Amino acid sequence: MAVVDYMNLIFGAGAETEDFWTTVLLPYVSQYYSYPLDDLMRSTRYLNALYFAFTTHFGLKLNKISAS
Repeated sequence: MAVVDYMNLIFGAGAETEDFWTTVLLPYVSQYYSYPLDDLMRSTRYLNALYFAFTTHFGLKLNKISAS
């Protein structure tokens, strides 16, 4: 369940996700890669690539749930 919770923080759309991005994820990426924090932002156009990288690097296979 921890993986699902973490993915919800990264790919979600609520206030908790926004807080996670601004206080945890972006500052960490900025420090780790020595990249200016002001140049980083959460953009929906990058979420597909991030999702693909996340599932690939962690070896996750997620099944599509069809709406009946």
